Amino acid sequence: MDQRGVSLPIPGDPTYPFHAVSAQDELLMSFGPDYNQEAWDPETQCFMPVPVYAGMLGHWSAMDQGNGSASINALPADFRLTLHFCFDGAKPQEQLCNIGSRININMRSNLLMLLALQTGVNPEVLDFILRLVLPILGFENGGSGFWITPNWLLQLYMLKTDWGWDRVTTVGPQIMRMSESEKKFTRLILPAHVQAFIDDVDKSSTFHYPLFQVIDGNGEKTKDFPKYLRFANNDTDCPQGGTFECPDNNGNGTSYVGVMTLPGEGTYPSPPW
Repeated sequence: MDQRGVSLPIPGDPTYPFHAVSAQDELLMSFGPDYNQEAWDPETQCFMPVPVYAGMLGHWSAMDQGNGSASINALPADFRLTLHFCFDGAKPQEQLCNIGSRININMRSNLLMLLALQTGVNPEVLDFILRLVLPILGFENGGSGFWITPNWLLQLYMLKTDWGWDRVTTVGPQIMRMSESEKKFTRLILPAHVQAFIDDVDKSSTFHYPLFQVIDGNGEKTKDFPKYLRFANNDTDCPQGGTFECPDNNGNGTSYVGVMTLPGEGTYPSPPW
């Protein structure tokens, strides 16, 4: 996940429209039997749910910011961020990854848990309020405190190219017409990295960064693996937590990988789904 555009220019695609104003310190994601409810559904052509913060074996890596910590883990774990990856339009399975194919990404977050941690308000009271307010805003109830972010607010998707995937985030145009009080409420119920997009909609409403496949389906390194490794191994002296221009990476040749633990063994309990 080249969220900072360090691999640019892309050979064969010099006009790729990279644009970003913030970045998470993520490096790799993978798909496979890493979580007991993470599965490919051939009927819906979706792979879900994919937890961002941890897996049974570990399928999401980030920069190690020292002592086995990573900024990408703390907040996603607080609200149990999971993603649904769904191909757009029914196609034969062998054609799903053809050039031009699109994967829509839906965000599923435990907003009840997040707001309870942020405000200290009784979860039962919060749950009642969320069930009243969020459907009006277009959020879909995912059960057990989880809510799916509506497309009018934020659209995430991937477009297949001949070099990898173009990862696109579009902030809904309605946000630009919101009053400051409406934006304040929207920020309250959204994770910090999503809030960053809302705060920057005056600069742009569409953001792009490239995704490269560094391991193929047979477990072999691709031609893009060396540039991934150079970036992942580049330790920095940046401020704690890093910035867009200067990521915080102190892994000394290692990366952070979130792995779920048995109850009582880790900081976070098992997610409630």
